[in-house]
Amino acid sequence: LRRSGADQETIQRLLQDDWVTFINRAEIIKRAEVFYGKVALALVSQQGERAQLLAAQAADELLSIEDFAASFVIYPTVGGTAISARSTGDINVQVMMEQLGGGGHMTIAGAQLEGVTLSQARERVLEVIHEYFAEEAGK
Repeated sequence: LRRSGADQETIQRLLQDDWVTFINRAEIIKRAEVFYGKVALALVSQQGERAQLLAAQAADELLSIEDFAASFVIYPTVGGTAISARSTGDINVQVMMEQLGGGGHMTIAGAQLEGVTLSQARERVLEVIHEYFAEEAGK
């Protein structure tokens, strides 16, 4: 951006988070579970208009951790739950989310689960993760 003439201070200001968003995202990441040494799964406990943003940001940030190849962040919605999935490209999250009725791209995908609680969604995502790694082990 700087080479294109963008002001560094303006860029920093535009990318800043407010304190509450930063703390909430850090809490989500702190509570993440790790499976197979490279897959992170986290839950957003609070419902609201910021839940989707927090989930997407946390899913992205979890991939910045060494050895993590995929992240799944589940958050409550009106009438169910949704999943924000990210990958470095080593794991195909699109295929995994398609199993839950969602879709996307190999590195960015998601799903919406109507009438499903956070804990039920967590179990469904875990099933998909375990199936994925079982299939990979069989190749």
